[in-house]
Amino acid sequence: MNILVTGGNGFIGRKLCDKLAADNNIICIGRHNHNFEKCVYKKIDILDKNSLEDLFKKYKFDIVYHLASVTFHDEIVNNKEKSLEISLNGTQNLITLFNKYCNNAQFVYSSTGKVYGGYHKEAINENTPAIPENILGKSKYLTEKIIDYYCTDNKTNNFIILRIFNVYGSGQRDSFVIPHIINSIKNNQTIPLGNIDDKRDYIHVNDVISCLELISKKRLLESNIEIYNLATKKTNSVRDILNILEKLLNKKINIAIEDNRKRSDEYSVEFGDYAKLKKAYNWEPKIPIEDGLKLILQQENILD
Repeated sequence: MNILVTGGNGFIGRKLCDKLAADNNIICIGRHNHNFEKCVYKKIDILDKNSLEDLFKKYKFDIVYHLASVTFHDEIVNNKEKSLEISLNGTQNLITLFNKYCNNAQFVYSSTGKVYGGYHKEAINENTPAIPENILGKSKYLTEKIIDYYCTDNKTNNFIILRIFNVYGSGQRDSFVIPHIINSIKNNQTIPLGNIDDKRDYIHVNDVISCLELISKKRLLESNIEIYNLATKKTNSVRDILNILEKLLNKKINIAIEDNRKRSDEYSVEFGDYAKLKKAYNWEPKIPIEDGLKLILQQENILD
């Protein structure tokens, strides 16, 4: 199959390209220079419609994994206009070209559990109303609506929106909380943190990749567009993560709580129900948080 991965040099994109390259022709694109041994990489911005059109004309993709976006909270807050342009205009470019040049194909978009917003005592399912309050959730939800707007233009194609919860794993930028903690431990630094008691649904990147791979092997024809939560249905706080790391390393971790790291647009509990995804693709998460954290420590040569 011909597969396009946008955001190919990103955290999830790199791993997805490597995973699918053995059995598929992978074309990955991004805004920066990058070298891939197993796939074709092209430096193309998704806002560059002309370059994208040349790509779609040539390959007429069977699957498009749309992973390109600005996902870090502070980057979006500090550059709202550009972040929204990438999300909305970039996605519009991709989806209109996808419908024009691709047939009997799949378009997979990486959204976020942040689209739901609000406080939920129970695991959030796909029937929960999406009322985002967080800046990332708002951006992703608007992009979901762009996909919904264009999804019927070519009825041979189908569209999958994955609302992915808090991904972590080795190779993630240290602007995210778990790599921030790990890198501080590696450098023997006191760790500056915000609210360490908010509970989140942390999903290891390998579980995310296993889901994306399953989608490439199974075409669902029941509907033109479907939304699935990609989650674990479990919650952990940063305090829980610190406790796990202390047990794994057998040492005390020093932290410093800083008020400026606390976010006012998020809720204290956030976790997702993945039952719909399990029913459709027979997928479920395999890596408990303890094993995921241990794997990162080993990959970073902090733990044998």
